[in-house]
This record gives sequence, C-alpha cells and structure tokens, in this order.
Amino acid sequence: MRAAVDAGATVAALERPRLPACDAGPPLPADRVVVVGSADAPAVEIPPAAIADEHRAIGERIARLVPEGAVIQFGPGTIAEAACAALDAPVRVASGLLSDPVVGLDQRKLLIGEPRAAYLAGTAVLYDWADGRPLLHPCDVTHDPGHLRSLGAPFVAINTALEIDHDGQVNVETAGHSTIGGIGGHPDFAYTGASAPGGLSIIAVTSRSRRGEPTLVERLEGPVTTPGHDVDVVVTEHGTADLRGLSRPERRAALARLWSA
Repeated sequence: MRAAVDAGATVAALERPRLPACDAGPPLPADRVVVVGSADAPAVEIPPAAIADEHRAIGERIARLVPEGAVIQFGPGTIAEAACAALDAPVRVASGLLSDPVVGLDQRKLLIGEPRAAYLAGTAVLYDWADGRPLLHPCDVTHDPGHLRSLGAPFVAINTALEIDHDGQVNVETAGHSTIGGIGGHPDFAYTGASAPGGLSIIAVTSRSRRGEPTLVERLEGPVTTPGHDVDVVVTEHGTADLRGLSRPERRAALARLWSA
C-alpha cells in the first residue's frame, strides 16, 4: 500500500485492529486511504512443523558457518528454526519474512537491534512479540542488495530448496506436477550473500525429499529459481560442500560426494 501511495494512488483499506502494529514507516496520509470495512479476525497462525534429527544436524552445521555479529536472512520452515536454535553468537536479522525463530533469538539475547522484514508469518507468539516494534519495511528496502550490503556486517543468506542439480542450480517452486510456491526473495538474498564482502549464500536441504527421492538431481523438475553461481555452500544432514572457487567439474564432484556420504 505504501508503494501505491508513493506512486500517487489512493488506496482502499480494510481495518484489522487485531493484527500486530509493526510497520517501520510513518502513517499513510489520511487523504490517500479510503477505509472500506473492518474485520475483527486475528492474524492467521502458521504452526511450526516438527523438527526431525536431520533438521537439527543441518541447523548445527549452518550455525558453525555464521560469524558473530553477522546479518542473517532465513526463510520459513524447520531447517531455519533448527539453524536459529543452534546459533550461540549474537546476530542481526534482515529477511523477507520474520517467523517464530526470531523470538527465540531475542529471548536468548542473541538478537542485535531490531530485525527487519517485509512480512510476518508464524504463531501468536511472533505476533504478540512484534506488536509495537518497527519491523516491517517495503520490499524495495528488504530485498535490495545495496541496502543489505550497507548494514555494516557480513550478510549470510540461509535458504532451502526442493531440489538442487549437479551444477548447484536451485528449484524452490515446483515438485513433480505441483506448484509449491513462488520465488519469494530466494534469488535476491542468495545473490547478496554470494556477492557481498564477507558474505555467504547457504543452501540447506535434506538429502531426500518427503517422497523419499534424492534432492540432488541431474535435471531440475521445475525452473531455476536461483542460479548456481549464487550458491556458495550446500548443507545436508550428512555434511557440507563448499563450492566457492571450484570449477564446474569440481562443483559437480563436491555435490556428488555430499549426497553419497
């Protein structure tokens, strides 16, 4: 809505008084907003999935790659939750999404400053914690590599995948004939992590999918969400493959070893 107003539009709005008030910007100008109704429903809760042993193993390996004081980005899901739970050094958070793990970081006194993101997705624990904090920014801020590089600390992008091919290309959109989701900020954050000074782009994925099939494939079932040159390190429950500086044959060999471990 803010982008629409900034572009000169008058916007229609639905009042939702039970949602957390956590926008970081100034109030929208009253003469550019037409309130068309109200709803008393609370924010939709997205309960966390159970964390399995393989997720914890991946989370512990990710945590060892994150330097103290880094700015981290993470997506939704069990791997991100396990990685945040395994961190033992203070970090800052700049992400597309904020989910419940950020509350855990704050409770453990490992959160530096106020995090920032474009939206929230989690449980009432997150929404209650977020209420009154200046957290949410426009996507042209939260996803912009220039803004992320200007935060004064190494940027570490922690993202997952549905599948990854032998060249390190990542698909997060399609599994079989089903569309799982859009690209979100996956390519934006992976690019920033791979290109920022001292940064890191991590792709974390279990070695097998929920269907029991290997997640390392010769050819992706779906589109290339993030190109291989924006992937620095791949982490599974079996280990870590550091792809930085490797030739294409060396990258393929490193990934093959990781999946055969």
